[in-house]
Amino acid sequence: MISDNHNSLKAGPRGPTLLEDFVLREKITSFDHERIPERAVHARGAGAFGYFECTEDISKYTSAGFLTEVGKRTPVLTRFSTVAGSRGSMDTARDVRGFAIKFYTDEGNYDFVGNNIPVFFIQDAIKFPDLIHAAKPEQATFVKFHWKPTLGVHSLPWEESQQLGGLDPDYHRKDLAEAIKNGQFPEWELGVQLIPEADEFKFPFDLLDPTKLVPEELVPVRKIGRLVLNRNPDNYFAEIEQAAFHPGHLVPGIDFSNDPLLQGRLFSYTDTQLTRLGGPNFHELPVNRPLSNVHNNNRDGFGRQLIPRGNVAYEPNSLKKGGCPFHAGAGATDPQAFVSYNERISAQKVRARSSSFGDHISQAKLFFDSQNEVEQTHIKNAFSFELSKVKNTGVRDRMCNLLMFVNMDLAKEVASNVGAKLPAKPTMPPSPGQPDNNIVPDNHSLEAAREDDATFKPKVQLPKKSKALGIADNNPRLVASRKVALIITPKTDKASLNSAKAALKKEGIGFDSIVPKLSLQKNNEDGAAEIEQCLSTTPSHSYDGVILFTEQKDYDNPKDVGAALRFVGQAFKHCKTIATVGNASKLLNTATMGMSEEHDEGVTASAKALSAKDMTAFIESLAEHRHWSREEPASALPY
Repeated sequence: MISDNHNSLKAGPRGPTLLEDFVLREKITSFDHERIPERAVHARGAGAFGYFECTEDISKYTSAGFLTEVGKRTPVLTRFSTVAGSRGSMDTARDVRGFAIKFYTDEGNYDFVGNNIPVFFIQDAIKFPDLIHAAKPEQATFVKFHWKPTLGVHSLPWEESQQLGGLDPDYHRKDLAEAIKNGQFPEWELGVQLIPEADEFKFPFDLLDPTKLVPEELVPVRKIGRLVLNRNPDNYFAEIEQAAFHPGHLVPGIDFSNDPLLQGRLFSYTDTQLTRLGGPNFHELPVNRPLSNVHNNNRDGFGRQLIPRGNVAYEPNSLKKGGCPFHAGAGATDPQAFVSYNERISAQKVRARSSSFGDHISQAKLFFDSQNEVEQTHIKNAFSFELSKVKNTGVRDRMCNLLMFVNMDLAKEVASNVGAKLPAKPTMPPSPGQPDNNIVPDNHSLEAAREDDATFKPKVQLPKKSKALGIADNNPRLVASRKVALIITPKTDKASLNSAKAALKKEGIGFDSIVPKLSLQKNNEDGAAEIEQCLSTTPSHSYDGVILFTEQKDYDNPKDVGAALRFVGQAFKHCKTIATVGNASKLLNTATMGMSEEHDEGVTASAKALSAKDMTAFIESLAEHRHWSREEPASALPY
């Protein structure tokens, strides 16, 4: 123990600080080295702990223990992230989302890393740095993993997303933490698409191409387990920032395909952790340590956490009891031992890409055609927004040229919005299998590459549309964990307010009281403080719906009237569910410039107090997520 941690050691009260002050030096040194380099990709993230529960035995396809015992629960750590943004960027950026899970299995750690899009940006890992710099012995079965949230997939309008980036940049991570704190544990179902090795060439695309998805109409998703997150981290740095995920962390029964992106990234994950976490022993940090004991001959190095016993660090040896550590038996001798998949390979060494990777259009067309009208409009607007920021007109022209292959209406609208020129006939860059290809340069081995290339004879064709690729049409219409803003003043009728709160609580819907001025908060019947938010400092963007109990005369300060008008006006513009009580409909009508009367989808108006029927209508409307028929007319609102 030390007696004084507040004053440095000096030569007299006003004299110079002495170099011998070890307390000062250790405290400052610790502070100076608190930060570690941020991840090059997926830098901004949040995480939580929970468990994975196996719901179907798939021992026919794998020997992985956590997938073969129904009811078995495996502890997990899950990290959510954006891809391109820095650690200080916003949660709501237009970006792909990372979804990494560390399974602490009985057989060791299994790391599952993925994104929330079904395809990847590139086909070969050698292009990964360019991508990020531009943004920032038995039969085997191919597997595509799907994590499907039980509450469905929902997106934000682009304008609301941008505004949230300034008003509430931690919107998503806060939602995750609050849901777990409130006992509404986030949950996903694990589904798999299982494709026998014999069917590798039956599709009109290459299974090894990471930019391709397997339509669910061709291979249905089979649900085999569920993931539940039920604990927030105690220390963000120790448990989330220091978490190291690696697709090379496998358990028996799972191995790699020849996907060229995966093959290259296996090196990258280890390489980055060496710098970010200070050395080769990052897997010994508590959050990365497996539940099963590890015995090997690895010794020393930066950040060593474990203390090996004995004086032998090699094998075979006769000095340790039983010659430990020694190899586990393979296959039937020890089913828990990892055995690499035996694959016969006979090919020439070439630097080339398979001609089967040459189709860049058909699945993009499938994706766009599978969206409903509203979603297609959002895609057109997204292309228009991003391309409008590109100053090079040639890039805009070439991008719109490629969009012509996907959908002509898409190309025409985007070109019109960004001032691009469309050619009379679109031109496609050559595929990897063509000699004049300008994507993969001729390295004088194309003839040799063609000799070893696979021959595809598709037995099935891509569907015209795939319902699974849309968002709105797959909405499960669940309301648990959604959040509603209750706009009130001290004049609000308490009986009507309490009735609304009771109806929301019954359905698991959270709510905040939005008031002109914060008051001394008192505990409610459950012993918890009623949550109040200040009207002038709280955005409607943080809520899924609004119940408006007030009219203009209820506010004593004109500033509060303006804040109320802006709050409900923005909620209406962003197509959210709204309910009004009594004369509050007049305030909504003023805020929407009269639009709320003509475009009333998702608007519930009650003449007096909200009845049970009114609340049922409001909650059913809330389950729709957004009411997109308002989007175009409401875009005229000046908020």
